[in-house]
Amino acid sequence: MDTYISLLYIRDKLFSSILLGVDKIVIELELHSDIGTYMDNRTSIEILADRVSQILQINSSLKEEVEAMRMELVTLKAEKELKNTEIDRLVEENLKKDIEIEEIVSKIETIIG
Repeated sequence: MDTYISLLYIRDKLFSSILLGVDKIVIELELHSDIGTYMDNRTSIEILADRVSQILQINSSLKEEVEAMRMELVTLKAEKELKNTEIDRLVEENLKKDIEIEEIVSKIETIIG
């Protein structure tokens, strides 16, 4: 469950960083549009393209990281299930041994008693 919450946290951070990046781009475009020359508009478009590319790269790397974490989560759940099965088997085995010990003690007490 903690890993699932972590994945949600990463997803939220991803979307927050994308939104923050878009907000910064809009502010820069507004600043550049006040100048009003063609060169500045072209520069704004180039800046926008660069920022969008950066955001897409971040998005891609975070998606890969989330997928790796998801795969790790699946692996850990499988390992946990195997260990739980082994623990259950050992507990059952211990219970059988306890019953055997009680039977042996009872027989000894009968013989002595």
